Amino acid sequence: MLSHSSKKQSIDLNNLEVDPTKRTSILNYDPNLRDEIRRAYLKLGPCQPNITEYPQSYIAKAMCRFNSDWYQAYVWLEYSNNIYQGGGELDEYVGGPNNIHNQAKRKCDDLTQQRQSIRVAFDRQSDQIKIEYWTRLNASIDVIRLLLNQGFSLLGHDESESSLNKDNFVEVLS
Repeated sequence: MLSHSSKKQSIDLNNLEVDPTKRTSILNYDPNLRDEIRRAYLKLGPCQPNITEYPQSYIAKAMCRFNSDWYQAYVWLEYSNNIYQGGGELDEYVGGPNNIHNQAKRKCDDLTQQRQSIRVAFDRQSDQIKIEYWTRLNASIDVIRLLLNQGFSLLGHDESESSLNKDNFVEVLS
């Protein structure tokens, strides 16, 4: 069960709707919960019901039906019993490796690799490294606030050796 206190929204990740025509839009969830919900959907995999005979539709003057072999060719492909938009032009529609569908598939794979996330990488660091990071971050923010309050730029337009306003940020920080 995933919950977020600010919106009092709780979601049972074990009972998410798998049918793409019935599932709640990701935009309707609290932004702080969306990545966890996406990961749960990705763990479920695409909705690929194995039906012995898919319904036929009249498309481009011919009777056509969905083909379950397309699941192997397009691992991200989903099918809903509520709607059928199939046809034999999937290769043309999907396109090459840099097509939006394949880019989205790679992004989904990246999302499921939590070991690669910034949060996980940061959590693996020692306490000393975390303290040093927060010290540097807070010092940088304090210097930026000081320069902005004084009306100075972070970097001067005149970066010559004789300039007195060269690289204000680095000068104050050091």
